[in-house]
Amino acid sequence: MPPCISDTLPTSALVEYVRTFPGGAPHGNKKYSSRPYVRTPGQVMEEIAVAVQDTAPRAVYKRMERDNVENCAPRNLRQVQSVKSRTKHREQQEQDGSVILGNLEEQIQRVESLLHHNPFVQATWQGKGATPSVILHTEAQLQDLKCFCCSAPAGQTTVLAFDKTFNLTEVHITMAVYKNLAVYREGTQNHPVMMGPMFIHGTSDYKTYGVFFDYLKRKLSLCTSPPVMGSDDEKAMQKAMKDAFPDSCCLVCERHLWQNAANYLADKVGVSSSCRQSVMRSMSY
Repeated sequence: MPPCISDTLPTSALVEYVRTFPGGAPHGNKKYSSRPYVRTPGQVMEEIAVAVQDTAPRAVYKRMERDNVENCAPRNLRQVQSVKSRTKHREQQEQDGSVILGNLEEQIQRVESLLHHNPFVQATWQGKGATPSVILHTEAQLQDLKCFCCSAPAGQTTVLAFDKTFNLTEVHITMAVYKNLAVYREGTQNHPVMMGPMFIHGTSDYKTYGVFFDYLKRKLSLCTSPPVMGSDDEKAMQKAMKDAFPDSCCLVCERHLWQNAANYLADKVGVSSSCRQSVMRSMSY
């Protein structure tokens, strides 16, 4: 049987280019160097990034230029200075907490690293089987909350309310809000609603909410009067709130009460639409 054609063909070929190489297209960075532009290997860039952490860019460039092996050196001094600038900029972002990392665990670790030097990050908590939680507020926010919500008789005229956001990335945020009794809106003459402490959490059970409200209980323990608390109809939040502040009056959002009443009339009782509207109108008086 004759051999197959593919068995008789060579497996490699040698080609020689005999003309003059015209060179690549000019690169924008070529103006900073007399040498032809060649992309710096990634390993060299990593070495530069490590070296500039504790050495001046000029010294790094001279050393790597002197020890140049197989063209593994920075293209010019400007390149080293650029790496130094980018490294410094990223470190500043990390200190300010403005760098968003890849996943939730990395983000929580980043927040924990800010705990001791960022005035907005106050506490972190992590339990077995639960998503880590973070409590955020400034000292000025806490002082305003004590002044307007926890000092009788003024504190009895405003509600310290809590509401949880849904589907905000991978976590929830439960935020405290209250009215600033010291100022008025020019148009409506109403007190503006101000933001208080925030609670970042992944689970919404009683144990998780207990972490937040127990923290607030400790922070507000020396106030002259307990706050008037408000929330929606979330059972786990209400239970944790009442356990932490047993002497506080706990209110439920009027809008949620209306929704609950409408849903009960429709789903449980099964009354007609006209009857539901009549009942809801009577509740508004």
